[in-house]
Amino acid sequence: MSCAVRVLLAGLIVGLVARGSAYAGEGDGVPPPPGDGEAGEPRDLTGCSACTLRHRNMTRRAKEIQAAKEARGDCRIKGHISEAGERLYFRPGDRSYEWVWISEAKGERWFCSADEAEAAGWHAAVD
Repeated sequence: MSCAVRVLLAGLIVGLVARGSAYAGEGDGVPPPPGDGEAGEPRDLTGCSACTLRHRNMTRRAKEIQAAKEARGDCRIKGHISEAGERLYFRPGDRSYEWVWISEAKGERWFCSADEAEAAGWHAAVD
C-alpha cells in the first residue's frame, strides 16, 4: 500500500474515532482496508515518512495547545499581531477566532477582557 494511501486511511480512522463512529470492520460488515490485518489490529505505517511527519506535527501541535491552555488560564481573548504589525484582539465567537494561533515569542498574548486588551493598546478585529 502506498504511503499516501496510508496517510489518508490514518486520517480517516482518526476522524472516525474522534466522532465516536464505529471502527470499519467491527460489526458493520465492512472489511478492513486491503493490506491491513484483521479488524481492530493497529495499522502498520512503518516506513511511511509522511505518516511519521504527520504524527510528529500532530504531537507538537497537541503540546502547543496544552501549553496555551495552561498559559491563558480563564482568559480567552486572543491578542494577535498581524503581518502589518497591527495589534488585534479576537473574542470567542468571532469568525476568525478559531484560526488565530497565539505565539508569545512574537509578542502575542491572552486577555481576560476586551477592556484589558484596549487598555494595552490592542483593538478589536473586524471580521
